[in-house]
Amino acid sequence: MMDTVSKTTPCRISPNCKTSHDPDAPNTFYRKDLPPNLISFTSKEGKRLLKECLVQGSAESFLHLSGNLTHQSEPAFCGLGSLAIVLNALGVDPKRPWKGAWRWYDETLLDCCNSLETIKQKGIPFDEFTCVGQCHGLHVVSKRICTPPDDIPDNTNITRTKDSAVVVSQQEFIEDLKRIVKDEEGRSFMVISYCRTVLDQTGDGHFSPIGGFHEETGMVLVLDVARFKYPSYFVHVDVLYESMKPVDRETGKSRGYFLLTRAEKEKAKEKV
Repeated sequence: MMDTVSKTTPCRISPNCKTSHDPDAPNTFYRKDLPPNLISFTSKEGKRLLKECLVQGSAESFLHLSGNLTHQSEPAFCGLGSLAIVLNALGVDPKRPWKGAWRWYDETLLDCCNSLETIKQKGIPFDEFTCVGQCHGLHVVSKRICTPPDDIPDNTNITRTKDSAVVVSQQEFIEDLKRIVKDEEGRSFMVISYCRTVLDQTGDGHFSPIGGFHEETGMVLVLDVARFKYPSYFVHVDVLYESMKPVDRETGKSRGYFLLTRAEKEKAKEKV
């Protein structure tokens, strides 16, 4: 039997080939370096923090979210991308096909409360994130860091005064954070809405899920959905809390965070 020798021909890229790109194409970017106050979770220090979180049971969120992580498919889809990750981690059936015969969440199935074309241009504001989550079978507890007095519901026990606003304290945020990241069953998750500039990053408003909390150092693991821009990273809880305070120019209100679980009606459907 004769041996055959395969000959390989060098790839000759034509000038019109789509892979023939200028490596220094103007007005384009390939990722950004993390500022020095943030720790990449794949760095030596980041790995140490993550390992210790796992041992201490304060990165349960990471374990449940990691198998469902994806990056946002549009520059303004951070809110939708974060919701899709959480919906899949919670095992919510979209009841609609995604690709072929498969039902699975991505941003294109979150076409409610506003059109996808509008969201591509403007993203989604804080209250709209809650709306989309509720439309797709989630119970959403939304907590703005600062709520103007006029926006406090009438059916609340909070005492309202003319000039004061309701503030979610840093201690309340930390208590919510600790409870969520230690949920072994993966039945609840946290997504934050924050201002990137406070973290010394480029850009402005952004959404991302939380993966863990290293209590000893106060470092929080942010699973950034814009991974074409920044990797996931650890940031100090003091800085993260401050990043939710700035007012969103679109709404004139502060940002905050969300606690997401499956709605009771969705749980009931599984038992039928």
